[in-house]
Amino acid sequence: MFPKKVNFMITGKCNNNCKYCYAEHNGEDLDFDRLKKAFLILKYNGVSKITICGGEPTSRSDFNKIINFLIKNKFKIFLDTNGDFFNKYKSIITKNVSVIGLPIDFINKSYRGKNNLKNIRSILEHYKNINKNPKIKIGTVVTKENYKHLNQIGDLIKDYKVDKWKIYQFTATGGNAKKNKKLLNITLKQFYNSIKDLKSRYSSYFNIEISSKKERSGSYFLIKPDGTIFTPIMDENIQKEIIVGNIFEKDIVGKWNLHTKNINLIN
Repeated sequence: MFPKKVNFMITGKCNNNCKYCYAEHNGEDLDFDRLKKAFLILKYNGVSKITICGGEPTSRSDFNKIINFLIKNKFKIFLDTNGDFFNKYKSIITKNVSVIGLPIDFINKSYRGKNNLKNIRSILEHYKNINKNPKIKIGTVVTKENYKHLNQIGDLIKDYKVDKWKIYQFTATGGNAKKNKKLLNITLKQFYNSIKDLKSRYSSYFNIEISSKKERSGSYFLIKPDGTIFTPIMDENIQKEIIVGNIFEKDIVGKWNLHTKNINLIN
């Protein structure tokens, strides 16, 4: 059986080109029919929760159809989005998504487009006075460029209905992140020094979750836009993706189980 929750990169396309992004996909995305088939394979093998990510998932023209299909098949939906197209899908997200993940890495600039932080704040304002809304998770990737300024982000988001602040140590497993490793890489010591006072300062406002490279190593079930399943293996010296197989392979469950045993042996 697969894990209860998986992360599905439903597209490799994105309107941003963040220099810390690990995503690396040059092929075609699965069309809607193939995507439905992949979702059903997951369902029949025990998956009940899906994080829809990318690329930018809301850049797909069939985003509404994807959400409706997942709801019809009783998946609990988590959405990781940069928020730039939120207004286009505000209604379907609010009605059907359980958790929406939004990025904030600075308060006065962004690794994304020039209006991204403004768009994020607009979403937070939208949900500030609404009773029925998804839980909100703010994600911050800690790099050499922002690790001394995390309290500024905490001061910003504490005034909104944020449920969780998840703080990630920067990793360079692929894509732009790998190209910019020297510029952005942060040591484990720097990472923990940057977060040491955050829980005492902000835990009364929202849950704070810390995610170092080692803590994420081997712990994610990720599916690329072409159906390839992989997990990241990371520590201070090694940062790479381990390919398990493709979601459409007949023996993919067996390959996943073997992979899981091997990862447990490594860890």
